[in-house]
Amino acid sequence: MKGKVLISVIMPVYNEEEHVRQAIDSILQQTFAHIELIVINDASTDRSEMQIRSFADERLVCVNNPLHAGNYKCRNQGARLAQGKYIAVMDADDIACPDRLEKQFHYLEKHPDVLAVGSDRIIMPGRVYNSYPHTYEEILFALLKDNAFVHSSMTMRANVFRHLGGYDEHFLYAADYDLACRLALSGQIVNLSEALVYYRLHQQQISQKHRKEQTACAAKIRQRYQQQFINRFRCDEQAAVGYPEVSASKIGRAIACYTYACYSGLEIHRQLAEEVFDEAISTVSAGMPLRLEQGLLGVATGLVYLLRNGFVKGDEDEVLAEIDNAFIVRLSSLTNKIGTPWYDLLYYVHLRLSHCSSASRRLSVLKLSQTAIYLLECIARSVQNGCCLSEREQTEIAWLHKQKLCPVTTFFLLSGRKTVCPVPFSSFCTKTARVAFLIPLRIDSQERKRNLDVVLAELIRMEEADIYILEADSFPRYRLSEHFPRIHYQFIADNNPVFHRTRYLNILLQKVDHDIVGIWDADVVVPQKQIRSAVHAIVAAQAVMAFPYDGRFCSLPSDVSEVCRGSFSFNVMKKLLQQMPLGQGFYSVGGAFFVHRQTYLRAGGENERFYGWGPEDVERVKRMEILGWPIYRVSGVLFHLYHPRNENSRYASKDLEKQNICELLRVCAMTRSELLHELELAIVQEREQEK
Repeated sequence: MKGKVLISVIMPVYNEEEHVRQAIDSILQQTFAHIELIVINDASTDRSEMQIRSFADERLVCVNNPLHAGNYKCRNQGARLAQGKYIAVMDADDIACPDRLEKQFHYLEKHPDVLAVGSDRIIMPGRVYNSYPHTYEEILFALLKDNAFVHSSMTMRANVFRHLGGYDEHFLYAADYDLACRLALSGQIVNLSEALVYYRLHQQQISQKHRKEQTACAAKIRQRYQQQFINRFRCDEQAAVGYPEVSASKIGRAIACYTYACYSGLEIHRQLAEEVFDEAISTVSAGMPLRLEQGLLGVATGLVYLLRNGFVKGDEDEVLAEIDNAFIVRLSSLTNKIGTPWYDLLYYVHLRLSHCSSASRRLSVLKLSQTAIYLLECIARSVQNGCCLSEREQTEIAWLHKQKLCPVTTFFLLSGRKTVCPVPFSSFCTKTARVAFLIPLRIDSQERKRNLDVVLAELIRMEEADIYILEADSFPRYRLSEHFPRIHYQFIADNNPVFHRTRYLNILLQKVDHDIVGIWDADVVVPQKQIRSAVHAIVAAQAVMAFPYDGRFCSLPSDVSEVCRGSFSFNVMKKLLQQMPLGQGFYSVGGAFFVHRQTYLRAGGENERFYGWGPEDVERVKRMEILGWPIYRVSGVLFHLYHPRNENSRYASKDLEKQNICELLRVCAMTRSELLHELELAIVQEREQEK
C-alpha cells in the first residue's frame, strides 16, 4: 500500500453481488488517494466474494466472516482493523461521488472542533436530490425526531469513534442513529450542503426488510437521546428527566426544545418550542393507549414536567382534567390480564399525588386517590393469579404504602405472598338459613318504581326470605301491587333532598332478627341459584360477606329494561350479555351483597358518615379486608334495570362528593388495629348514649 493511510473506509457486504462492484469502484476511484478500503464479507451466499476479489488494488483489504455477524458488528470489526485518522462509512449498495472523501477530509482538517461530517444525497433510481440539516444546531434538533444523517455519507474522527465505543450492537437495525446521537452530544457534527453520495433504494436493504424492528429500535434511541439532550442543556433550577417524561416522543421533543430555548436565551428557539408543543398537544386524544410508551400517560407525564418547571403556564389539575378523567374511567374496566402496564399506572398515580398535601387536596386529586385504591386491588388480584411484580413496580407500591393509601393491600403486595391470609374470626352460629332482604328506598322516577316491582317479584319466589322495604321521603310514593305476608313496608317522613341511605340501612339492620341479611338496591336482579350460593357461603361460615355475582354489574339499556318489566327472563338476559355495558367494570361491589348480620354490626354496620350517593360500597368491602375477614363471590352476573340518573344516583354537591371520598380514604388508610380501636370506641359511645 502506497502512502500514509488517512481515511479508512469500512464497507460490510452481505449478498450484494448486484451492487458491490459499483460501490467498491466508487471508493477506489476517489480523488483522495490516502485511503484503505476494509471490506467485511459477512458470510455472503451469492457471488459477492468473487466481485470483491476481482479488484487488484493493494488499498483494498478483504475479510471473510465464516458466519453471518450482522451489519453493525461488521462495522465495529472493520473499525478495529482501521489505520486511518478518519473512519468513513460506506454501504455496499451505494455509490460515493468521486470527490466525497477529499472534501470531507479537508473540512475535518480545517475544523478540528467538528467530530464528524456527512452530506446530502441523491436517491436512486430517479436521481432525486435529498437535503439534510446542515448546521450543528439544526442537527441537534433534528435528531430529537429522527436520524439526521445519510449514514453512508459520514466520515468521523477515528479516535472519537473508539472513545464512544463504536456502534451499539444491541440496536440491530438503527445503531447508526444511535451513533449520530452520541456524536452530537459529544461535540459538533455537520452535513455538507452538497450531495456526496448516491443512495440506492431497493427492497433488500435493511430499512425495507426490517422496517418494523428498525422503527422499534429508533424509538428507544430517540427516547434516550431526548433524555440526554434535556439533562445536558437544562439549567440549574430545572429538574432532571427520566424515561417517563420522554416516553411519548412528541412531548419529549417539546421538553427538549423548551430546555434549549432556556439554555440559549434566544426568542427563535422559544418560538420553535411553542410550535413543537402545539403540534404535540394537537395529536393527543383520550383514546390513546393508557400507558407511558407513546401513550396517554406519557403525554400527561411530560405535561406535568413542563408545568412544574414553568415552561408552560396553567393549573395542573385543570390542564390534566380530561386525561385524569380518561384515566379514572378506563381504569374502572381494567382487568388483571397479563401485560397490563402496572408500573405506568402506578407511576402516574405517584406523580399526581406527590404534588399535593393531604390537607389541601382538591376533589380531582381525591378522585385519583380513590382510583388508586382500585388499581391496587387489580394488582393484588394479578399477584394472586401468579403475576410477579418488578422491582420498579414494588418501588411505586412502597411509596403508596408510606402514604397510607391502603396499607393492608400494599403490605400484602410488598410481602411477596401469593395469597391473602385471612385473620381468624369468631365463628358464628346461624339458627336458620332464613334471609332478610333490606331495601332502603326513595322513588325519584317512574322507572325506579316499576323496577322495584320486578325485583320484588323475583325475591318473593324465595320461600325462606323476608323482604323489608324502608321508604324515606316527604310522602309515600311506592305502593305494593298486592299484599304479600313476607314483604314488610315502612315509611319514614324525610324532607331532606339528600337520601341518607346508610342511616336507613342501619335502622333495618337493627330491626330484623335474621342471621343473614341481603342488602339490595331497588333496581337489581340476580338468578336464584347465585343468591343461594352466596347465602350458603355464609351459612357454612366460609365468609362474613358474600356477593351473589362475580363483579360483572351489567347495566341494561332503556329498551331492554322496558321489555324486562313486562316479562323478565334471565335466559334472555344471558343471551344479550355480550352487547351490554359493564358500567362499573369487571369487579363491582355495588348493587347487592349478603352479610352475617351480627358480625357485620360488630364491624360497624353501615358507615353513616357516607351521606347521600357515594363510595360506601367500596368502603364496606375495604373494612372487611382490613379486619381480615373472608369475602366470597359467586360466579355469574348481576343485572341492573335502567332508570334515569336523578338526585339519588349522583352526588348532591361537590362538597358532599369530597366529604364522602375523604371518608373512604380515611378508612382505607387504617390498619387492622386502628380500625378495631375505632370500632371499640363506637361501642363504648353507643352504650353511654343508651344510659
